Amino acid sequence: ASAAEDRQAVAEADKAPDRARATVAADLEAAERRAAAVKIGELARAAEVLERTAAEERDIAEELSKGMQSADEAAAVANALQPRQTDVAEIARKLAAGLEQIAPQASEQVASAADQAEQGREQLQKAAGQPASAMDGAQQARASAEAAAQSMAHAASALREEIQSA
Repeated sequence: ASAAEDRQAVAEADKAPDRARATVAADLEAAERRAAAVKIGELARAAEVLERTAAEERDIAEELSKGMQSADEAAAVANALQPRQTDVAEIARKLAAGLEQIAPQASEQVASAADQAEQGREQLQKAAGQPASAMDGAQQARASAEAAAQSMAHAASALREEIQSA
């Protein structure tokens, strides 16, 4: 009986490395699935933020279009929109930094959109501070806001495509 028990123990010991490899493989697969799920969640949140910032940029551009009746009105509208434009640029910068590791191409697109938003903020600041040229400054800020909105929407679409392929 002792020799039979020894053979059984040896047979079990021979199977142990196979069981360990299977367990490690299963754990690795589970970890990879969790990591993919986290990445997909982060990309989805980033796409949603981009869609919201694009909408905000479109709204800013629309308000600038409406506020072009006179230089004084353009200066007042530009002044009122500066904080919103600053927020959009800041959000886009932070989003670009957050995407660097998980979606480098999208990060570059968002950084470019952030530059456009920042340019719009500078133009708003100039328009607000120089009423005589406020119409031109507001027009330039509107163009920057429209370009930023388009860039952000394009980056959001690229993120959605990446989610689909993940």
